[in-house]
Amino acid sequence: ALQDASHNVSAPFFIVVLASSTAPSISSFSPTTEAQSSQPTLVILRGAGFDPSAVVSVTGPTGTPASPTNVIVTAPTQIQFSVAFNTIGNYNLSVMNPSGQTSNSVAMIVISSGLGSPASK
Repeated sequence: ALQDASHNVSAPFFIVVLASSTAPSISSFSPTTEAQSSQPTLVILRGAGFDPSAVVSVTGPTGTPASPTNVIVTAPTQIQFSVAFNTIGNYNLSVMNPSGQTSNSVAMIVISSGLGSPASK
Protein backbone atom coordinates (compact mmCIF):
# COMPACT_ATOMS: atom_id res chain seq x y z
CA ALA A 1 0.00 0.00 0.00
CA LEU A 2 1.03 3.58 -0.56
CA GLN A 3 0.22 6.64 1.52
CA ASP A 4 -0.06 10.14 0.06
CA ALA A 5 0.62 13.50 1.77
CA SER A 6 -2.99 13.62 3.06
CA HIS A 7 -2.50 10.20 4.69
CA ASN A 8 -4.84 8.45 2.25
CA VAL A 9 -3.82 4.81 1.88
CA SER A 10 -4.16 2.88 -1.37
CA ALA A 11 -5.27 -0.72 -1.66
CA PRO A 12 -2.46 -3.24 -1.12
CA PHE A 13 -0.57 -4.38 -4.20
CA PHE A 14 2.43 -6.56 -5.01
CA ILE A 15 5.56 -5.78 -6.97
CA VAL A 16 7.49 -8.66 -8.46
CA VAL A 17 11.15 -8.13 -9.30
CA LEU A 18 12.72 -10.76 -11.53
CA ALA A 19 16.46 -11.24 -11.75
CA SER A 20 18.09 -11.95 -15.06
CA SER A 21 17.66 -15.61 -15.81
CA THR A 22 20.36 -16.02 -18.40
CA ALA A 23 22.37 -19.12 -17.62
CA PRO A 24 26.08 -18.95 -18.39
CA SER A 25 27.32 -20.98 -21.34
CA ILE A 26 30.78 -22.02 -22.49
CA SER A 27 31.31 -22.02 -26.26
CA SER A 28 35.10 -22.52 -26.38
CA PHE A 29 38.17 -22.64 -24.18
CA SER A 30 41.94 -22.70 -24.45
CA PRO A 31 44.05 -24.62 -24.16
CA THR A 32 41.93 -27.67 -25.02
CA THR A 33 44.81 -30.07 -24.29
CA GLU A 34 47.50 -29.56 -21.68
CA ALA A 35 50.48 -31.54 -20.37
CA GLN A 36 50.29 -32.89 -16.85
CA SER A 37 52.01 -30.53 -14.41
CA SER A 38 51.96 -29.41 -10.80
CA GLN A 39 52.47 -25.84 -12.04
CA PRO A 40 49.29 -23.80 -12.66
CA THR A 41 48.16 -23.34 -16.26
CA LEU A 42 46.24 -20.27 -17.46
CA VAL A 43 42.87 -21.32 -18.90
CA ILE A 44 40.50 -18.99 -20.78
CA LEU A 45 36.80 -19.81 -21.10
CA ARG A 46 34.74 -18.03 -23.76
CA GLY A 47 30.98 -17.96 -23.90
CA ALA A 48 28.09 -15.84 -22.65
CA GLY A 49 26.28 -14.83 -19.49
CA PHE A 50 29.26 -14.84 -17.11
CA ASP A 51 28.39 -12.80 -14.01
CA PRO A 52 31.24 -10.72 -12.49
CA SER A 53 30.97 -12.95 -9.37
CA ALA A 54 30.81 -16.25 -11.29
CA VAL A 55 32.53 -19.31 -9.81
CA VAL A 56 34.59 -21.72 -11.93
CA SER A 57 34.33 -25.43 -11.17
CA VAL A 58 37.11 -27.82 -12.20
CA THR A 59 36.68 -31.55 -11.58
CA GLY A 60 39.58 -33.93 -12.19
CA PRO A 61 39.52 -37.37 -13.82
CA THR A 62 38.93 -39.12 -10.49
CA GLY A 63 35.99 -36.84 -9.65
CA THR A 64 38.09 -34.80 -7.24
CA PRO A 65 37.59 -31.03 -7.44
CA ALA A 66 40.63 -28.97 -8.40
CA SER A 67 41.07 -25.47 -6.99
CA PRO A 68 41.16 -22.74 -9.62
CA THR A 69 43.03 -19.59 -8.59
CA ASN A 70 43.20 -16.05 -9.95
CA VAL A 71 39.67 -16.30 -11.37
CA ILE A 72 38.90 -13.12 -13.32
CA VAL A 73 35.72 -12.44 -15.27
CA THR A 74 37.20 -10.12 -17.88
CA ALA A 75 33.82 -9.66 -19.65
CA PRO A 76 30.39 -11.33 -19.68
CA THR A 77 31.87 -13.43 -22.49
CA GLN A 78 35.25 -14.41 -20.97
CA ILE A 79 36.71 -15.84 -17.77
CA GLN A 80 40.35 -16.64 -17.08
CA PHE A 81 41.79 -18.68 -14.24
CA SER A 82 44.79 -20.82 -13.32
CA VAL A 83 44.77 -24.43 -12.16
CA ALA A 84 47.34 -27.22 -11.81
CA PHE A 85 46.54 -30.33 -13.85
CA ASN A 86 48.23 -32.96 -11.69
CA THR A 87 46.58 -36.07 -13.13
CA ILE A 88 46.31 -37.40 -16.69
CA GLY A 89 42.76 -37.61 -18.05
CA ASN A 90 39.69 -35.43 -18.66
CA TYR A 91 38.98 -32.40 -16.47
CA ASN A 92 35.42 -31.04 -16.53
CA LEU A 93 35.12 -27.25 -16.50
CA SER A 94 31.91 -25.32 -15.78
CA VAL A 95 30.76 -21.92 -14.53
CA MET A 96 28.12 -21.09 -11.93
CA ASN A 97 26.61 -17.64 -11.54
CA PRO A 98 25.53 -16.33 -8.10
CA SER A 99 21.91 -17.06 -9.15
CA GLY A 100 22.80 -20.77 -9.03
CA GLN A 101 22.54 -21.24 -12.78
CA THR A 102 25.29 -23.46 -14.14
CA SER A 103 26.81 -23.60 -17.60
CA ASN A 104 27.34 -26.60 -19.78
CA SER A 105 30.40 -28.66 -18.88
CA VAL A 106 33.38 -28.90 -21.23
CA ALA A 107 36.23 -31.41 -21.01
CA MET A 108 39.89 -30.44 -21.11
CA ILE A 109 42.29 -33.28 -21.90
CA VAL A 110 45.45 -33.59 -19.81
CA ILE A 111 48.16 -35.77 -21.33
CA SER A 112 51.50 -37.09 -20.10
CA SER A 113 54.17 -34.43 -19.87
CA GLY A 114 56.62 -36.83 -21.50
CA LEU A 115 59.11 -36.19 -18.71
CA GLY A 116 59.78 -39.66 -17.44
CA SER A 117 62.27 -40.48 -14.73
CA PRO A 118 65.84 -41.03 -15.90
CA ALA A 119 66.65 -44.61 -16.85
CA SER A 120 68.59 -46.44 -14.20
CA LYS A 121 72.00 -47.73 -15.21
